[in-house]
Amino acid sequence: MKSAEAAEIVGDLASQQWGLVSSAQAKAAGVDLPSLRRLTNHGVLVRVRHGVYATTATALSAELELKAQWLALQPELMAADRTSDAKLAAAAVVSHDTAADLWGIGDLWPDGAHFTVADRRQSRQPDVHFHRAALGDTDWTVHPDAGLPVTVVSRTIADLARAGHEPGHLLDMVADAARKRLVGEDELLESLDGLEAAFGVDAGDQDGMADLLAEYFPGEQPDKRTLSLFSEAFGLSRSRWRF
Repeated sequence: MKSAEAAEIVGDLASQQWGLVSSAQAKAAGVDLPSLRRLTNHGVLVRVRHGVYATTATALSAELELKAQWLALQPELMAADRTSDAKLAAAAVVSHDTAADLWGIGDLWPDGAHFTVADRRQSRQPDVHFHRAALGDTDWTVHPDAGLPVTVVSRTIADLARAGHEPGHLLDMVADAARKRLVGEDELLESLDGLEAAFGVDAGDQDGMADLLAEYFPGEQPDKRTLSLFSEAFGLSRSRWRF
């Protein structure tokens, strides 16, 4: 295949997914590996990671590298085909530290790309980390800007709490998430049920956890006397009364 024809094919593929194309996608479209190497040598493509290339017009960034890592998990499929199919999208979801960075919450030191996967898998890339877990439909979404499947903010913070991050770091994420209105107080409280100790609250103290989160979600809250009267009248713990 002539280089001009190969360049046109990979350019069309890359235009559909952030300026990136995998060697598997190119091969399926008729562009073999030697042709990709020639395009790289001629400055048409740049290798982002093994098996994934970017057009030279594409600005390289940490987010683009993350997208390249995600593409490489199922390199034969186009990004749109994966994100439009819930089962395919949920097979590999950006999570943990990487999800926090994508949402812009907290200030964790980046340590590669983290993905939650349904089935056990390994990567030869030392900076790719897999976490095996079954995600529910409400645990993930497609990021509105990045276009990648990512754990929702409440799940992200819960995952990082389970991973053993310090309370100060976790609360920084809560503060950022609340300020940016990325998560609701009730949703976060429910997600963190059983993780109170990770935030410096006594284990199982849901009321204490509710009080802690309330500091980051300012708004009209019932005073403690009113809340206590409700609790006594209906026999419910205070944590059930969220206004």
